[in-house]
Order: sequence, then C-alpha cells, then structure tokens
Amino acid sequence: MGAAVAGTTSFRPAPSYTTLRDVTSLPEIRDLFVAGTRGNERLRELARARAALVEGEIARLRNVRSWLTQASDCGCEDLGDCELFAASTCAP
Repeated sequence: MGAAVAGTTSFRPAPSYTTLRDVTSLPEIRDLFVAGTRGNERLRELARARAALVEGEIARLRNVRSWLTQASDCGCEDLGDCELFAASTCAP
C-alpha cells in the first residue's frame, strides 16, 4: 500500500509496521504516533541514528563475509597453523 505524491504520478510505498519494527523498537514506534505532527522531526532523528548503526553493522557483516569466504577456501591441514586463526586476524 502506498501514497501518491501530490502533483505527480509517482507511487511511494507506505512504510509498513514490519519495516518500522525492523529499524526501531515498539516504544519508539508508539512515540512517533503519539508525537503527532512533531513525529516527522522525531522520525528524521531516529532515521539518522539508526542509519549510522546500520552502516556499522554492514561493515561488520562485510568482515564476517570476507572471513567466511577465506575459510571456505582454506586448505590448511592443521587449524593451529591456519592464518585465519592467527591472533592478529581474529576479532575479539
């Protein structure tokens, strides 16, 4: 379901409850609706904060993917000798 943008024939999908739940908590969703017209500014603040967190998680997951890709190609006979498990390459 979406909302037409005034003066255009464009169609913009409306955010679903599931989308909101994926990026914020239930109390924050409630606060957005309780805030009424002030909810727009609160939504922008929340979006900026969550975008920064998502970027950090994307970077972390890229590192995980890189390690897993290397591990899938590992030909080491002994994990004790494997560079993937060297102290300098393992994240805490």
